[in-house]
Amino acid sequence: MVASDVTIIGAGPYGLSAAAHLRTVKGLDVHVFGEPMAFWQRNMPAGMFLRSNWTATQIACPHGALTLEAFQNATGDRFSAPVPVDRFVRYGLWYQCQAVSDVDRRKVLRVERGHETFEGILEDGEVFRSRHPAPTFSDSEVAPFAKFPYNGYDVLDPQVDLEKWTLTVEGDVQHPGEYTLAQIKALPKINQNTRHICVEGWDVIGSFGGARISDFLKLVGANTSARFLEVECVDDYYESIDMASVLHPQSLLCYEMYGQPLDRKHGAPLRLQMPTKLGYKQAKYLDTFRVTNILKPGKTGYWEDQGYSWFGGL
Repeated sequence: MVASDVTIIGAGPYGLSAAAHLRTVKGLDVHVFGEPMAFWQRNMPAGMFLRSNWTATQIACPHGALTLEAFQNATGDRFSAPVPVDRFVRYGLWYQCQAVSDVDRRKVLRVERGHETFEGILEDGEVFRSRHPAPTFSDSEVAPFAKFPYNGYDVLDPQVDLEKWTLTVEGDVQHPGEYTLAQIKALPKINQNTRHICVEGWDVIGSFGGARISDFLKLVGANTSARFLEVECVDDYYESIDMASVLHPQSLLCYEMYGQPLDRKHGAPLRLQMPTKLGYKQAKYLDTFRVTNILKPGKTGYWEDQGYSWFGGL
């Protein structure tokens, strides 16, 4: 059995960057599964160029040393922006050898809910399991609210009508319909100080409050044997999450940060807060929950549909 503090499924640029950053945390055991840069090698057409500029094409690393310039100096492979996809793949493989040389290339067949955590099955039948829930921190270790970055894919304030807002619940549930913030706040409240980790290479310890998603799913009579929770947001962002992660005891419907109501730029009135997931899985401005066994084609997640790891786990 493989056991680790953090498990990353996917060895593309984002999984590799997250692993490189997390391994700077003393005592944290990080295990990465995946074929390095496999999505890029198999799915990007020959002759394609990246739209991002030179700076945005860099794969973030903890010490800023594994840049495109460093790759060119090390290999003698010269090119400029726009970067050809085949050169980006070579850069990613070089980055992997330098920063995450021990990637486990076995295929993950499935991920299942375990006891207060998750476990998965590899192609050779071996089990892997997260060792602990996400770390929690004392109040003295929490970053000041002003140091918690605002981050969004489009606009930071989609002008949610907070007075009229409801969460629409659909799919494999006994009680579909519209649920108010007051109904969600009536569930047992959980406060937790946990680390938010962004795929872009930054992280911050914050203070969050809300209801467990698992408690809300009980309220609506959800079939928790279903495989997925689909989420749609007011700003047209969308996500889907495996049910084991949804039911994790640290996965929250978050309506507070730092003891105050969630502000608009952080996702008011309600967002996902899941410290076992990368930031892009933690959708903001929630609008619709859908419990399902089948994901909508082409809508597994906003960033996932552009190449990010679907599981997005830590």
